[in-house]
Amino acid sequence: MAKPTPLTLLHDYLRIVETGLGPTALEPLLADNFTWKLIPKSLGVLPRTKRDYLLLLAHLGRVYKSISFGEPLESFQSEHSAMVLLVAQGELATTGEPFSCEYIFVVHTRDGKLSSVTEFLDAEAAQKMFSAGGGGTLKLLQTVF
Repeated sequence: MAKPTPLTLLHDYLRIVETGLGPTALEPLLADNFTWKLIPKSLGVLPRTKRDYLLLLAHLGRVYKSISFGEPLESFQSEHSAMVLLVAQGELATTGEPFSCEYIFVVHTRDGKLSSVTEFLDAEAAQKMFSAGGGGTLKLLQTVF
């Protein structure tokens, strides 16, 4: 069986996050040495290991009541990497406020699994989103489980 392309893995990752399928659905896509990062670093969100990211994902419902990534505005892939630029829209769990934020997702793959995901956020929109409701969203993202 052929290994999935990096772009296919990235789309699968986004679908799982978007639909709220959770850690059980995502875990098989992640390499044992998987890492996740959220940029800009000024948000103070530490990089996560596979275990830590799956624990964080289990709490994503406390961040977003709903999230939709929409169609990519741009995408590319190479043999072991892929990138998509898209606009996410949804509703914050803490306040019920709608949000819209540009994202760039960059993934690296190895042996048909995601070895890293880096999310680049619109810094201004991220600050607004994450400070809503007294900053509970940012505190959750900064929590080490």
